[in-house]
Amino acid sequence: LAKALISILEPCKTHLVQEGAGLFNYNGGCTYSEKVVLFEGWSRLLWGIVPLKKGGFTWRGDELHKNGYRIGPDPNSKYYWGDVKDFDQKIVEMASISLSLLLLKEEYWDPLTAKEKQNLYSWLYSVNSKEFSKNNWLFFRILINIALLKLNLPYSKDKLEQDLTLIDNMYVSDGWYKDKVPFDYYNPFAIQYYSLIYYHFMKDVDKERCNSYKNRVIQFAQQYIHFIGEEGGFVPYGRSQTYRFASLSFFSACVFADIEVLPWSIIKGIIFRGFRWWFKQPIFDKEGMLTIGYLYPNLMMSEQYNAPGSPYWALKSFLVLAVDKEHEFWKSKEDKLPTLENPKLLKVPNMLMMRTSDKDVVMLNG
Repeated sequence: LAKALISILEPCKTHLVQEGAGLFNYNGGCTYSEKVVLFEGWSRLLWGIVPLKKGGFTWRGDELHKNGYRIGPDPNSKYYWGDVKDFDQKIVEMASISLSLLLLKEEYWDPLTAKEKQNLYSWLYSVNSKEFSKNNWLFFRILINIALLKLNLPYSKDKLEQDLTLIDNMYVSDGWYKDKVPFDYYNPFAIQYYSLIYYHFMKDVDKERCNSYKNRVIQFAQQYIHFIGEEGGFVPYGRSQTYRFASLSFFSACVFADIEVLPWSIIKGIIFRGFRWWFKQPIFDKEGMLTIGYLYPNLMMSEQYNAPGSPYWALKSFLVLAVDKEHEFWKSKEDKLPTLENPKLLKVPNMLMMRTSDKDVVMLNG
């Protein structure tokens, strides 16, 4: 799994720009500026790099990439990422930086000078005075504030509690959240995923809320398993399909949080079959960079917020690499999916899932 991730990261080394503080894939437009596009690509690599390093592996482009922590948050740098504004895409990309500070303080925080630490802290903390959509984005500010908390730095306790309450208000039942749009993969690869990271770091501090998260995750897994085909693919549906194997990230995060929503052997089968299935598809360009599209490069599969570096959000699925090698997940053998009710009505999202004789899954969306 680490080799697969390194094979994705390796071509990115030659695409790092601005002294390592940006990632340039190719020219492409979206709803935010080119400066933010470069920062987005840089930050999304962290979803893979951080678990990779936590797991004891290395990537040859790491030192150049890590230089972004020194110059990106520095207002006096010509490669400054920019002040954080209301409804700013940069807020999304701060989440992976927060994970790096939570998981690898000794790599990403301790080596910085006092001035560099102040720059990074001030830049991250500024999100507490900003307005943005009351949807899954709330978890970005939640992760920022718990990262500051764990670093023993001033954070906004009020904003943290406010955002957590708003997330709880989005909960429906059976493990499903609804953030003002139809139920889709933003349940598993966003809200549930971030709740699992929160659980990992806060379960001994915020016990009641984390117990709720755990129960919701377990319930959701029993629903989500019906989206998966026998060969590893997932039913394509909803927003942001260009994030591709991000659909696996929910199960990866369950291992990270040590919540056995299904037997570890079944979870291992889902993750490994899923990666093998995706790596059989032509999702990379001739240089090995991820493209916008789904099973192949296809701009018709894009949304207005998809920039050239956006597909690297898929690296969230490699969070499992941060899990200790002695964990039962790694010791388990891959197992196939359990026998599932067919057809299966998922009452909350109002979907009927039907498994076909040729190992596919069909969703009938009510």
